[in-house]
Amino acid sequence: MCALTDAGIVDPKVAATLKWKRAELKKGDALLFDSYTIHRSSPNTSPNSRRLLYLTYNRLQDGDHRAEYYKSKRKSLAEGHISRIQHWVGKPVADAPRGGETPPSTDDVLNELSVWYDGKVGASLYDKVVTQREHALQCAKLAEDEGADESLIVAYLLHDVGHFELDEHAGNVEFLTEDLCHEEVGYKYMESRGFPDSVALPIKLHVPAKRWLCSTDDKYWGRLSDASKRSLEVQGGKMGDEEADIFAAKPFSKEAALLRSWDDRAKTASVSTKEFKEYIPMIRRVLEQGS
Repeated sequence: MCALTDAGIVDPKVAATLKWKRAELKKGDALLFDSYTIHRSSPNTSPNSRRLLYLTYNRLQDGDHRAEYYKSKRKSLAEGHISRIQHWVGKPVADAPRGGETPPSTDDVLNELSVWYDGKVGASLYDKVVTQREHALQCAKLAEDEGADESLIVAYLLHDVGHFELDEHAGNVEFLTEDLCHEEVGYKYMESRGFPDSVALPIKLHVPAKRWLCSTDDKYWGRLSDASKRSLEVQGGKMGDEEADIFAAKPFSKEAALLRSWDDRAKTASVSTKEFKEYIPMIRRVLEQGS
């Protein structure tokens, strides 16, 4: 067995005695190895990001540890730890100096969103009645019809972008049984792409807004769909009085609560809306204003 430090990494003195072989990969290649394979990577000194996809699994006979794993993972992320072992020595993107990583261009972001919303992910079911794309477009239509400004229309159109990144949809068994915090994932995505707070913060707060409305409006819970009532329980349930006061004082909490009212109404079959591509010029304007 290879000696490890208290941080869970190969002892540097041992690493210095090993003969390492560089794995040269081409675009589109994948390198698969298990966690017992001794491996390392040198610091990324380029101006570009270097992303890794970790496939985490265990033998079926060892038990189902998925819920436990994600609970621990979310706790680590909330504490600022990207990895569950303490070998990661960089800084989160939000804390890193600007310019250290080349941000995606506006065209790249618009293309990324179009692929999601007009592709297979957008066509996946949001619930039994509407797809993810239909729900997003209905929400944007309600915002437009009621005179919202462009930032809020874009926020309401893209409010569930975290579901797209997480591949959460009605076809996944755990969609309504486990909270993967899609609002936080969506917020971090919008922030990393350069969207202004007027877009990113209502997205971050739209799930807490549901909990807040349930705690302050006795009739609101009764108007929720069955799916929303089930997801409320895994999202924390109603807020207590102190938590509700804290939420109400946050910037863009009112916008987030308004988003929720449109979110709950945007679940109707066969509603005539614009196509996603028709919102691209608006998204571009908002994104470029934010940067």
